[in-house]
Amino acid sequence: MKTTILVLFLFSSFSLFAFDLEVARSQNKVCEEPTGYLKTLDPAIKADVDEINTKRKQKYQEVATAAQPQQELSVAAALMGKKLVEKYGACK
Repeated sequence: MKTTILVLFLFSSFSLFAFDLEVARSQNKVCEEPTGYLKTLDPAIKADVDEINTKRKQKYQEVATAAQPQQELSVAAALMGKKLVEKYGACK
């Protein structure tokens, strides 16, 4: 029981310090590329953006592999990139 509570606390605490993508967008520190990946406009957050892009790539690969017929990773990423650009706007 104590272990479960500790794990839950650690996860909730981590989210308090996690990179906030919405804040970065509102401060024009990142933008969406049509490729489906983020572009950093602030070198100070490059590591955070790289981590998000790595997670996106993994998800795009899962989607591409599961599609019938299978798609290339770049196709799945571009489809999502189009949606993200429509929602948040493209890099300028």
